[in-house]
This record gives sequence, structure tokens and C-alpha cells, in this order.
Amino acid sequence: MTSSDSDGGFLFKKDQSLDGVESYHAALVRRVQLVIDSAEIRETTGLRAQSKNHYAVYCMTCSLPARGCHPRMLWKTEHRYSTFFNLRQALIKLNPKAFGSIPWPPRRWISGSCNKATMRERKKGLQKFLCDAMQACCTDQE
Repeated sequence: MTSSDSDGGFLFKKDQSLDGVESYHAALVRRVQLVIDSAEIRETTGLRAQSKNHYAVYCMTCSLPARGCHPRMLWKTEHRYSTFFNLRQALIKLNPKAFGSIPWPPRRWISGSCNKATMRERKKGLQKFLCDAMQACCTDQE
């Protein structure tokens, strides 16, 4: 399934609702495991040496346990906070009732840098968001 830019490359085609996703199955979603393994600050350097930008990246492990003749699938991916935010916005647009009440960690940059405590807190919040969103997908389809 291809994804649109609006959800940050996570889930859906443009103008596609959950009702129209034929390959979407609650039983499959229940088996998927998403874990944010780590969060790190990265730095990009602009054209000028003094122009440095910092951003946070969240490293995730996604897995689907083996079942029948299908082997275990495991992949790693990295996403920025904005990608999770875009996913959240796309999910809310699809189903405001199911996804609108899921807690969301705030964006808190302190003078261009982010401390470790803030990163841990946000990582925890994003992990909870993913778990709650997966649960909402399963509940919504039953």
C-alpha cells in the first residue's frame, strides 16, 4: 500500500478511509509490534559553518510474529516527531472519535536543543500514542 505525504509515509493513500482499505484487518494489526528503541539528537550543518540545526529522530523496531508458513518479519525505521504528528493528524481526519482523544506528547524545544529528560518523556509519549492508536484500530474494526 502506498502512502501519502500527509501521514508522513506511515499508512494511507490520499482520500482513503478505513472503510476503503480492503487489506486492513484487525487481526493483523493486533499482531504487529511497534517499539521505539531509542531517541537521538542529530545535527545538520547549513551552508554557513555557524548555521547548525538540531532535530530528534526516533528509531523504531516493527515486527510481525511468524504465523503458519509466513516467517517472522522485522524491520527498523527512523522517524522525526513531525512524521508522528502527521500520522496523528491523518488518523484524526479518518476517525476523530477513535483517534482524537489519544494523548499526544507536546513539542518542547528549549533554545534550539533538547535535553535527555525531555527526549525520554517524548519517546514514552510517542510509544503510548502508537500503542493506543493500534488498539483504537482494532477496536474500531470489531
